[in-house]
Amino acid sequence: MLLLNSSLYIWIFKKTSTNSNVNGYEIDNMTVPKLSSDVRSSMQDLANTIIELKKDQKSSLELERKVDIIVYKLYSLDYVQIKIIDPDFWLSEEAYNNFSLEELKVE
Repeated sequence: MLLLNSSLYIWIFKKTSTNSNVNGYEIDNMTVPKLSSDVRSSMQDLANTIIELKKDQKSSLELERKVDIIVYKLYSLDYVQIKIIDPDFWLSEEAYNNFSLEELKVE
């Protein structure tokens, strides 16, 4: 699942896990937001594109960053919360606030 590879989930696992492995019970205890069919479809497209880029040994960083933004939006995180999770978050506060899940597209 694409959510599990986002910066948010990685941060949560680092904060809550007692070892370097994520256990099944940790995933079972995660609250996963409800996704509209459009968002779910866009995330599946993102995942497929990232996989293809990695197979071709091409950079998927831009799409992985987009995944992070989507996940932050799904959990309704504000910019201050994001900067705690990811101090190097690259997007400006204004750009983040203007990002809309309704405008998701894979390029």
